[in-house]
Amino acid sequence: TSMGSDGFSAYATVRTSATAAWTAPTQMKPAKYVNSFPPHKVAMSGTGEAFVIWEDLDDAGTQSSVWMRRFSAGAWMTATLVETYDGGICDASNVAANTAGQAIIVWRQLNNSGSEIMARRYAPATGFAAPVSLGQATGAAWDPAISVALDETGAATAAWAFTVQSKYNVYASHAANGQAWPAATAMETDNQSALLSSDPSLADSSKPAPVVGCDG
Repeated sequence: TSMGSDGFSAYATVRTSATAAWTAPTQMKPAKYVNSFPPHKVAMSGTGEAFVIWEDLDDAGTQSSVWMRRFSAGAWMTATLVETYDGGICDASNVAANTAGQAIIVWRQLNNSGSEIMARRYAPATGFAAPVSLGQATGAAWDPAISVALDETGAATAAWAFTVQSKYNVYASHAANGQAWPAATAMETDNQSALLSSDPSLADSSKPAPVVGCDG
């Protein structure tokens, strides 16, 4: 990330085995929000594609959105919006990819009812699928970044934290490639307002994927 006259912007450089050298830095997208310093996330597939995601305002400069730029066939594609949601803030995004060239992007949408976790898959043959909801919590007030993992078959696992009525809980959902996401499962049942359950993390999902979080 670098700061210029238009605010903080992400730059990326790629090193390929064919050239054994780093490419010149490429600006992912001129920033719309001069005070933003988003945590840019990156994932690399086994086919050589890279996916970079970050949060910034939309082109109108009014809505907090999730953006993505893909490196494919030796070149950067145009930066595009991952979602077109206009009902509230979109943030807490993350991305994972596998050796087959598939990828998945997850993020949180804030609306009048609370927080909703969203996901969008990518496949080399068909491109990006439509966004789908992994679950919503009414009155959710605080959520850390979402953790996501994608195995070699395209099965995806996502984990996140919801805060409802001062109770902090970690949830997870798992879906095989081409299958619908089931209802999220609570990873713990403390259900006490004094306990903080947050920051879930997933292991490499090419192996069994435990969910690890903070509770205390």
